[in-house]
Amino acid sequence: MQIDEIINKIKKEPQYLSLKNVVENNSYHTNQATYDHSLEVLERAKEFCSGNFIENEEAKKLFKEFTNQEVGGLKIIDSMLLVALLHDISKGARYKDNNEQEQVVLKTLPNGNTSGYMHEYVSSLLAPQLLKYKGLSEEAVNHVCKIIKLHDAFNEDYFKMVSDWPIEQIVDNVKLRAEGVYIEALFNIYCDCFTAEPFQFALETIKKIFESPSFYTKRTFYF
Repeated sequence: MQIDEIINKIKKEPQYLSLKNVVENNSYHTNQATYDHSLEVLERAKEFCSGNFIENEEAKKLFKEFTNQEVGGLKIIDSMLLVALLHDISKGARYKDNNEQEQVVLKTLPNGNTSGYMHEYVSSLLAPQLLKYKGLSEEAVNHVCKIIKLHDAFNEDYFKMVSDWPIEQIVDNVKLRAEGVYIEALFNIYCDCFTAEPFQFALETIKKIFESPSFYTKRTFYF
């Protein structure tokens, strides 16, 4: 099954369509349906996954080589598109603790803002339900879900922390995070928060990271 076919099938699933009724309102979303936001992120990922946002030719070549590798028979570039589609899937979900009252993952705070605390973790738990029967291997599904779980590893607070670091030090630190899927996780946050006002200060730093050839060098740990 081709990636476009997989994506179109997921978009027709009732669980995915329910995101049309989930509206977020905070500094990152102004009364925006999670469904609309997710499709915007997907379209941005489709645009950027060619590496066209990377000006350094060596880095762009390394980015393309990386994203054309496969994990469990699925190209990493396609994994990144599925992450863009599914990263917020849990914002339409509910949960219970034993027999306690049902609660929603996306909560409305007293000030009217919405908050999906730890939604990335819950999304990684629910995403397999939408990925099954799509011809994907277990390894491929696990890879997609791992990226979803870590898609907020490089959030606003992270880039505030490293704001005065030299780019070489930031690249080194990024490669220690996100449990080895730092390229995929950083790509997703770039697409996810590209138009969010609170995140604008971080975009140039992210671009510099992707422009650094050393970002794509595989790291080996040893005694």
